[in-house]
Amino acid sequence: MEWSRQKVTSKHLIDVVERKQTKLRWKHVKLSARTKMSVKRAVEVCSEEVVTDICEGSFPLEETIGTRMYLSICAKLFKIMNNSTGIDPSSYRELVKIINWFTKWHNEIKMTMPERGQRKAHWKKFITERTYKDLIRSIRAFLGLVQYIQMNYPDTIIIPKTMCQDDVENYFSLQRARISSGQPAVLSFLNQLQH
Repeated sequence: MEWSRQKVTSKHLIDVVERKQTKLRWKHVKLSARTKMSVKRAVEVCSEEVVTDICEGSFPLEETIGTRMYLSICAKLFKIMNNSTGIDPSSYRELVKIINWFTKWHNEIKMTMPERGQRKAHWKKFITERTYKDLIRSIRAFLGLVQYIQMNYPDTIIIPKTMCQDDVENYFSLQRARISSGQPAVLSFLNQLQH
């Protein structure tokens, strides 16, 4: 990938793996079609520990700016969404900054689109379009849900980790499939939380 003319490359991660100073191992970077998806593995790759280790690696710092920036942004997102103690209001601004960063990157790729024939290769400089849309949608939905809860249930303690787990994701997908009561999924979810 490429962010603001800076490479985002696995070479920087391989350098970290070879030094063995972090949790990063070959299983993190040598993926295949049979590799099982793992959030834990993604969190271990996109961590400040890895960013710091890249700075101590064999590549010149100016060569690793893109990779370090990408990993730092993802690490912030994981830290906010995986918080199990309660949401810090300053994290709302951080989430908006993350949306803005990815949107700016997306627009940069869009604005530098070459003529026909090389567009597919050009889009590989960015995360997949589906990942981008899901990321933006997830952050906006989370912020909207937090705002709704704070407005209507001001004494409720919001713990992001519990709102972002597989069971909650499964619940919302079921709600999208069919909402028997006719009320929005958020209300159904909140009603279920109260019981």
